[in-house]
Amino acid sequence: MTRYVVPPALSSMPNGTQAYVRWAVAPNIRLRESAASSWECTVLSRDEIWDRKQDTLVIRPIEVPLGLFVTEIRRGRSRVLEGPNVSEVRRATRLKFRDIGARSQKALLPDIFVKLSHVAQVRQVMGPLHTALSTIRMRGELDPEALANRRREREKWKVYLKFLKNEAYVREGGVGFVAGSAFESILRTEGGPQAIPLALGQLLYDNYAYMTEVFGWRMMVPYLRWTSAYYWRALEAESLPSLDWDAWSSTYGLLYGKQTHGSPISQAQSLLEVGILHEDGRRFVGTRDVFKPYQERATKDPVLTRVLSPGAGPSLGRG
Repeated sequence: MTRYVVPPALSSMPNGTQAYVRWAVAPNIRLRESAASSWECTVLSRDEIWDRKQDTLVIRPIEVPLGLFVTEIRRGRSRVLEGPNVSEVRRATRLKFRDIGARSQKALLPDIFVKLSHVAQVRQVMGPLHTALSTIRMRGELDPEALANRRREREKWKVYLKFLKNEAYVREGGVGFVAGSAFESILRTEGGPQAIPLALGQLLYDNYAYMTEVFGWRMMVPYLRWTSAYYWRALEAESLPSLDWDAWSSTYGLLYGKQTHGSPISQAQSLLEVGILHEDGRRFVGTRDVFKPYQERATKDPVLTRVLSPGAGPSLGRG
């Protein structure tokens, strides 16, 4: 923790303490009253975004609480405060937005995969699960001996089938495996071809970290992140804003850091092709069938709700 001595001239001014902390730590920091003589640091999300076609402000900067606190330890002509330093604020900001990005993705997954599964690269990386579940849906059972000839491939299939068995999507029966209870439930709801993307979407929702980290299926990550980067802004706006490339890619950087996998333009094109987003000239607009279920899930997440709520707490309003 770092001590800050507020000059007498600022100590006596309305909001002088906040002005000094912003000068000493970061200009986008705000102080939100937490308790007597204590304030939580919040950071402004980004610049406001205008809809130039409508000439209206569609997204205002929001204050994101960082979980860092500034406390007054002595009052006098020069107030003395104790709080985080610049490095601590930067680290907390980075971690907070990464958490927001991960939670936003999770709220998208169950519904977005029906469309996302049509992206060639995503279908390719989840091909083994798609093959196993499709075979069971159409033939009633799956013979693991018919899946691969080479030893290395057989070992991989053992891992995938064990995973599906643990998740109750398959169980032993017939010549090898049949539908497990979780997959049977989906088939009762949707017995046609759409049962497969629904099942994959639910698996991805429940096991995203496992699939990307343990299975190493990171090729799908950028598509989910680009989708989340747009719909997070829609969540802030409570509507479907028309965003240009700079606003969209800037939000990606805010939530996920530098893009390191594949071509961003090609990934954006794929999202347009499968109907996750639409073009509006050279701008991008979301769809209600993606936004509404995402909004419902995201607003039940306590972390996202606190970030988005304008009534989360008053900002520092005294000297």
